[in-house]
Amino acid sequence: MLRKRSGLPETASQTAGPYVHIGLAPADAGFEIYDRELGRDIAGPDAEGTRIRVEGVVYDGTGAPVLDVLVEAWQANAAGVYAHPEDPSGGAVEDGFRGWGRAIADFETGLWRFDTIKPGPSAAPGGGLQAPHVNLWLVARGINIGLNTRSYFDDEAEAN
Repeated sequence: MLRKRSGLPETASQTAGPYVHIGLAPADAGFEIYDRELGRDIAGPDAEGTRIRVEGVVYDGTGAPVLDVLVEAWQANAAGVYAHPEDPSGGAVEDGFRGWGRAIADFETGLWRFDTIKPGPSAAPGGGLQAPHVNLWLVARGINIGLNTRSYFDDEAEAN
């Protein structure tokens, strides 16, 4: 048994799921409980920039698609600004641009997707610019802690 410095036993961990999508993406699970869904349109209809679809499949260690994964995405707008007050610009973005969304995988294929705009280069800590990217957080059954990664764009070789 693991013990913390206080002498108390460590609390057992628990993985997400198998029903994580019901709580975090209820419309995808057939529950229409929000006036405005958290879902797949990150940019909204009035966002400036090039419309894109970000999609993928998460595979487990055996090569099988993970059918119950939830993917959360955060991104800057086309000008490289995050919709957050701690963004160096103050988070001033166009109306309707949320900059984040949640999607679950298709229960048969494992495919997840977001409709959005291509983000611009964003401010880097300490100055400079970061290459355009979408931040992704993945949660699924069998994952104790959400996995974080970034998706970059192959047409941004110089920035990458």
